[in-house]
Amino acid sequence: MRKVEELFVFITHYDWYTKDETGYFVPTDKAPPEAVKAMEYCNELAKRDIENDMHMI
Repeated sequence: MRKVEELFVFITHYDWYTKDETGYFVPTDKAPPEAVKAMEYCNELAKRDIENDMHMI
């Protein structure tokens, strides 16, 4: 398991994000720019893991 520091930027601020039907983070209007950037990074990591079947381990 890896520790993703970017996740800690926004994960406790439930009004800053929602999740779509596939589980990716979607920023809300309340999210500051640094949280949006962190969400984009976390979504890219998740996409890469799914493409490489790492989500099944």
